[in-house]
Amino acid sequence: MAERYQKVDVARTLDRLTRTDALTGVPNRRYFDEQLTRLAQAAQRTHQSLAVLVLDVDDFKAFNDHNGHLAGDDCLRRVGAYLGRSLTGVNELCARLGGEEFVAVWCATDPTTMTTRAEEIRSGIAALAIDRGEDGRVVTASAGLAHDPAPDPAATSAVELLRRADSAPYRAKRARRDR
Repeated sequence: MAERYQKVDVARTLDRLTRTDALTGVPNRRYFDEQLTRLAQAAQRTHQSLAVLVLDVDDFKAFNDHNGHLAGDDCLRRVGAYLGRSLTGVNELCARLGGEEFVAVWCATDPTTMTTRAEEIRSGIAALAIDRGEDGRVVTASAGLAHDPAPDPAATSAVELLRRADSAPYRAKRARRDR
């Protein structure tokens, strides 16, 4: 009997490991891809819109070059932990997309509320006060938010929202970063 419970524990541990980013401890891209459709269906079921926020840590290569990879790893862990604390609701999820990119997804009804929350999440990264090690500046992030215009079964697909949100941080970086 004890052997059976050990096998169940091993299976649970392996399942958790396959969906968790080893560095940051937040869900990984694989798990995010699996859950994105579920979250879109939840938004539809609850007559809400799906908000997708992609965050890209600003000047991360320069941070790594100046401070070293161990400091870069610590920075990503701290950003991941912050996002994990910020998205704890039933139909909310954060994940590491890869490199210095993270994603946050949640359901909401009001575009203004979505935008306000997105900005709170984005600006919260600067509030972590992770020292860049140069000129007294702190680590910031650029972000892109996409959401359904209306909670409607024919609305934009979750994958299309991710594509739109993913392209927006690059526009922010070209404009000035930290936006």
